[in-house]
Amino acid sequence: MKKLLPFLAIIVLMFVSVAFAGEEGDAVKEFFNSITLFGVIKWVCIGAIALYILAGFTIIHQTDRGVKYTLGKFSSIMDPGLRHYFPIIQSAIEIDVRVKSYEIPDQNAITSDGVPLRVSGVVFYKIVDAGKAINNVEKVDVSVANLAQTTIKNVIGESTLDDALKKREESANNIQNKVEKDTKEWGIKIENIELKDIEPDEGMKRAMAKEAESEKERKSRKILADGELEAAEKLSEASKKMAGDSNSMLLRFMQMITDVSAEKTTTMILPIPVEFMKMFQPSNKSATAA
Repeated sequence: MKKLLPFLAIIVLMFVSVAFAGEEGDAVKEFFNSITLFGVIKWVCIGAIALYILAGFTIIHQTDRGVKYTLGKFSSIMDPGLRHYFPIIQSAIEIDVRVKSYEIPDQNAITSDGVPLRVSGVVFYKIVDAGKAINNVEKVDVSVANLAQTTIKNVIGESTLDDALKKREESANNIQNKVEKDTKEWGIKIENIELKDIEPDEGMKRAMAKEAESEKERKSRKILADGELEAAEKLSEASKKMAGDSNSMLLRFMQMITDVSAEKTTTMILPIPVEFMKMFQPSNKSATAA
């Protein structure tokens, strides 16, 4: 009605200005002079009825839906386009049905193993039943936001620290399922819920960094020990093969001298076989004779 009143006022002013302008307005003046009280009342009633009917037209945009009430009772949903309702006895409320997003601010939650976390996320939802969205909940946007915040705290509180950090997608699905279940009668559909950040406090961050560093050091030591064990096994196998062939030992000795001489050093250490030292030891017969 508020949208049509300016246009109606402009049309009436144009008609009056044209009717009373110049000599052509004399007939119109005589017509108005000859109108009786009954005629005035009749035209006023006709005009009022016309305004009443015109005031009930409204345009519903493609992004909205209209909810019509008759004598305060829900009657129907108005789809996009030119729609009509009867003022006073009927009323209409428009509601946006596009997908909406709500950014969940940082929420302080405590995991099941007693670790404090700060969790933030985003909720995507849309209204699929305008009647339920208006009749069953007072402010659907605020209600969805509050429900999402409390559900995040509950789901994180049921999870351990490792599950919250490593199974983020699973936690988000659990939150979405619970929010959908609680909003079933609200006429909305939860499109998606994503967890943006899951951060422990600074003390826990330092502890986790130390734990990760210790784990990496443990793995590096294990790799080094495995390498030494494998090298020892190979050396033992090689020594057994060389022990049965004196030529192989000599070739290995000469190869070592070649490798050492290739370096720019002034000192060369030549290992002497133990068998060579036995030549200088007195034999058992000599010791007995003495």
